[in-house]
Amino acid sequence: MNIMNVPGFTAEASLYKTNQRYQLLASWAGVTKEYVGLAQFLSLPDGQPDGQSCLVRVRCLPDPDSPTGCSKIRTELDCTETNLGSCQCPPPPTTCGPCNRINPTTLEFTQTCTTGGGSTFTRPCTNCSPETRISLPFPVSDRCIRFCCSAALPSSCSVTVRTC
Repeated sequence: MNIMNVPGFTAEASLYKTNQRYQLLASWAGVTKEYVGLAQFLSLPDGQPDGQSCLVRVRCLPDPDSPTGCSKIRTELDCTETNLGSCQCPPPPTTCGPCNRINPTTLEFTQTCTTGGGSTFTRPCTNCSPETRISLPFPVSDRCIRFCCSAALPSSCSVTVRTC
C-alpha cells in the first residue's frame, strides 16, 4: 500500500479523536466569519436524537420576546440550543421589480429595487426573452434560443443557443 503525505496534512492527523468542542461561529455585523476544522466537521459524534448531528454555531434569529426582535442562539453538537441574549436582526432582503424600463438618456434597461429598509433605487439590468424551443429534423437535436439586451441598442444584444 502506498501512502501519500502532503506537507502539513496526513489522514491520521485529520481524523484524530478529541474531547474539545470546535465551533462554527457567525457574527452579524455586515460580515460573516466562519471557523471550522474540517476533521472536526467530518467526525461529528454518533448517537444524536433521530440520527441528526448539529454543528456548534451561534446565529442571530428572530425572537418576538427580545427587545431587538432577535436573539443570539448557540446550537451545540447534541442539537440543544441556548439563548445568549439580544442581537441586531439582519436586514430584510432587497427586492427588485421587472427589467422593462428604458433610461431615456443611456437607453439602458433598468429596474426599480426596494431595500429592506424601504428606500428605493434604480439599477441597470438585462432584459431577456423567454427561452424558445426550435424543433429540428432527426438526426439534429432541437435547439433552445434566448435573446437578451442590456439596452435598446443592437450592439447590447446577444443570442444564446443551446441543445435542448
